[in-house]
Amino acid sequence: MRLDKFIANNTAFSRKEAKRAAKNGEVIVNGQPVKDLSQSFPADAQVSVFGQSVLAIEDQYLMFYKPLDVVCSTDDGYHATVINVLTEAALAAGDEPLLAALDADINLQVVGRLDIDTTGLLLITSDGQWNHRVTSPNHSCGKTYRVTIAEPLTEKAKTQLEQGVLLDDSVKPTKPAEVTIIDEQHILLTLFEGRYHQVKRMLAAVGNAVVGLHRERIGELHLGEDLQPGDYRTLTAQEIASF
Repeated sequence: MRLDKFIANNTAFSRKEAKRAAKNGEVIVNGQPVKDLSQSFPADAQVSVFGQSVLAIEDQYLMFYKPLDVVCSTDDGYHATVINVLTEAALAAGDEPLLAALDADINLQVVGRLDIDTTGLLLITSDGQWNHRVTSPNHSCGKTYRVTIAEPLTEKAKTQLEQGVLLDDSVKPTKPAEVTIIDEQHILLTLFEGRYHQVKRMLAAVGNAVVGLHRERIGELHLGEDLQPGDYRTLTAQEIASF
């Protein structure tokens, strides 16, 4: 890999800024200043910029428990963001790899966003292709929500949800869903697509309303009891490969 690309990929410096640093003798490779960043370098080389070591940042694959009143956008002037909460958790845990990724301002992507009033399982990654595999409609990755409803779900409404319903602004019905009635106030609803405010709109389409919404599962990944709101953990290689 070229030096300028390596530095840009693994630090907060742009390629232009890296070239300027090299021109001033601030890019060091194996103890020697390097001015030409278009050249490649050995994989085991020690690289530093302005005296700070540059290490290759690995792609991040995280499971995160989204709390209430936290937004999935990367920047919001009114509410805490997922990245804000994740950074605080990484600092508390002393998670150097994740902190390095955050410091380098890599493109961490929220996989399948949740509304501000929805809690539960989020996946976060820097791997755009993996994100696409999880979210693409072609892969039919099931997402299970625990839904608190305003009224008990009738058998007729349950059948409608399972067969697919027509949303208020659509000419194509939703894909068939899986529905489990837990009690009069709660159901489990598994969707195989991701439309805007889909759970809320589907319940409205059958004459009910969502009072609370919590995502429990994406694909084979379940939000375990080991995580509390605001907590995260790194996915295992097997979990990453499950998508």
